[in-house]
This record gives sequence, C-alpha cells and structure tokens, in this order.
Amino acid sequence: MTTDAVMTTTGDATTTDDTTTGDATTGDTDGSTTGTTDTGGGATTTGTTKSCKKVDFLFAVDNSTYMTEAYNPLGDMVPHFASRIEDEFSDWDYHMMVVKGDESWGNELCEERCALYGSCGDYMPDYPCDYDPVECDMTLGAGIRHPAGNWSANDECPIAGGKRYLTNDQPDLADTLDCMRKVGLGHDGMRRQVQSVLDAVDVDLNGGGGCNEDFYREDAYLVVMMVTSQGDYFTDGTPEQWAESLLAHKGGKFNKVFVVGLYDDGFSGSSACADIGWDSKSLWSFVDEFYNSSSGSMCEDDYKPYIDEALDFLLDDCEE
Repeated sequence: MTTDAVMTTTGDATTTDDTTTGDATTGDTDGSTTGTTDTGGGATTTGTTKSCKKVDFLFAVDNSTYMTEAYNPLGDMVPHFASRIEDEFSDWDYHMMVVKGDESWGNELCEERCALYGSCGDYMPDYPCDYDPVECDMTLGAGIRHPAGNWSANDECPIAGGKRYLTNDQPDLADTLDCMRKVGLGHDGMRRQVQSVLDAVDVDLNGGGGCNEDFYREDAYLVVMMVTSQGDYFTDGTPEQWAESLLAHKGGKFNKVFVVGLYDDGFSGSSACADIGWDSKSLWSFVDEFYNSSSGSMCEDDYKPYIDEALDFLLDDCEE
C-alpha cells in the first residue's frame, strides 16, 4: 500500500511531504512480516504479523501539589487502559513509561527525619528511608521506577527486566502502571513537562547505558499523554518548536504520533479548573500542533475517553 501524507503545522514548524511505499521494515505502513514458530516435535507454522503493530506509550504526569484533582481520574483510567491493551493489543509490541516534570526525588522533610530517626514517623509512615536513589531517579525524562513522597507509591514498582518501562512481558500490568503513575506531589517549582517528554525519547536517554535504554523506537507509533496542572514556563522555545522537535524523532511522520493533553484550561473560559488559575495556553498550543491529538481539562472526572481516542486511532490506522 502507498500512503501519501502532508504534514502542515503552524508557526515555525516545517512542512513535510511524507510518502511511504509499504516497506515492512519501516513500521510506517500496513506491510507485514512473516516468520515461523516452533510448535514442538520439529513442526513449524508460518504466521503473518503487521509491521505497524508497534507502539510506545509515554505518560507525562505533573508532580505539582495542584495535581490532587487528577489523582482519582488518572487512577480510574489505568485499569481501563490496561484492560484494553490486554484484550485488543495482545499481538502488538508495546512499551509504556511514566515521566514527571522535574529532577526531584522523595520528600525533603522525610529525608531529614530518616537521617535523625530512621523513619518519617506518622507524617509518612511508609516512606522508604532505606532506599538510596540512583542518578536515573533524579534525571529529567527518565522513566519512573521508584516513586517516593506525598501521594506516591513509596515503593519500587515491580517492573519486569530491571527496566524503567513496561513491555509485553510485564505481569500485573494494571497494578504496575498504577504504581508508576503515582509520581508524588511537591518539590521543584521549575517544572518542564514538555522538556521531560522530549528528553524521554532523546537518544541520550535511550542509547546504550541510558536511563530509558531502548524505550523509544523510531519505527513505532508514539502516544504521549500529558496530565499537568500548570503551564510550562521553563522549557526553552515555542510550542511550535516543541512540536517540531518531537516530530523530528519520527522523521516528520506526523501520522505516527498521537498526543493527549489534559491541563488547566481556564484560559478557555469554560474550565473545570477555574479555582486553580494556571495559564496552560502554551501546552494547548503544543498539543494542537499535532494532526492526531485531543485536549481537555485535567479537572474532568473521566480521562478514559481521551486514552480511548488514542487507542482507537492506533487500531484504525494500523488496519488501513
């Protein structure tokens, strides 16, 4: 199959003509690959697998103290998402990772109490005083593996294979992803949620020995879901440049990316987050740059329709 696509973005973003020719090695079309499976006794069967059935899910979860509004709807979304993955994407090759918008780890008050008393006491009795954070725990864009602090799992998430992201081999998918999404609240006010997304898929973190080694794959779909209560005031550049940078990782192939943005949309005049009052227009502009995207308020009660839209896009696009 031949697919002709034209990417047009606003601002400083570039315009790209994208033509693919059904090369199964690119992952950009519905080309297929064949292989043999040993069924025992020396017998083999031949199967066909669509090359497009490959996706990297990246959840960017703000750790601002204002994120309490998002805690429950995000938690309700996780088992729904995991169920759809297990039911409808069992023959896909998927990766899933969670990042947050700063380099902090843990709780400062608890760290002081741990040093003095060996525990955080009644303030946070489950705080992991005996855990010594590693560099990747405090690296922007690195996958969450051992969250700690207020409203966090305060435990090492049981990610299979020692990675910082989940794969098809992950048992207890819903519970493990739920552990990862509880990134904690508080710490650094200079959050760079967009930068954490850009760093998460950058070669520095995905190359050999990097925190996210082999998470991001150029030939896979990329689904980004950002849930944040604040605007991004500290990532360098403009929303158009942010989008251009993310698309550059896909060689400009806009049809391989789906971005969901849930944030304080008070600037729109119809926000469920009217009492928070952060200006998130830059994040809206960033998400709106993508041909395949959806936006909403992080104070809504139900996030499931947003992740469903992304999952439905994958199924429909790969079927074409």
